[in-house]
Amino acid sequence: MLDYAYVRLCHGVLMTLAWIGFHLLGSVVGKRLKDENSLRCLGLEPREKHLKFLFWSHVVFQAMGLVLGTAGFCLCLKTFQIPYELVRYKHGTLGIAVMALAYLQGLIGAFRPKAVAIKGSSNKEKHQFYLRRAFEYFHGALGKVTLVLGLVNCFTGIAMMKGLVDDEAIVLWAAISVAWITCLLLADGIVDKLDKDQTRFRPIREMELE
Repeated sequence: MLDYAYVRLCHGVLMTLAWIGFHLLGSVVGKRLKDENSLRCLGLEPREKHLKFLFWSHVVFQAMGLVLGTAGFCLCLKTFQIPYELVRYKHGTLGIAVMALAYLQGLIGAFRPKAVAIKGSSNKEKHQFYLRRAFEYFHGALGKVTLVLGLVNCFTGIAMMKGLVDDEAIVLWAAISVAWITCLLLADGIVDKLDKDQTRFRPIREMELE
């Protein structure tokens, strides 16, 4: 039988990689993908190479997060025989809710409506356009909520490692996680600014080329 502390550590590492690593990265890429698709609302054509790269990057990162999260989830279900009401910080209850939301997000993404332009469209295409916009708003909002809850649960899980691993290791674990989140958010902010500038001046450049 595996040592209980070792299983707890494996569960924590898997969930940290899933949520702080892949799901957060996939969320940042998903934001870029949504912005690229939104160019249709401005009468501009999305850049196909950007769309394909962003879409598949988003899918791969989120799929990796789901795989690692599922592995960590199954590990705790099989090993930890503790009633959820006794787990500190509601960590177990929140963990189940977050994983359920993650699976729901995956299903919603898999059955997303096709993106179409509204300008000069038929009634059917307009309906498809608004359906797609509703999907983007719902998928994006639910994704943010799920991610925030997942990150919160990860940090409560790190705090619960006290007594199982050295305090220095917990501090380092948390510090690396915070540094990764900070770097991703900074990079996202910079790319967001550059992308908005590029979109703003894109019609002018196209007119100059004509």
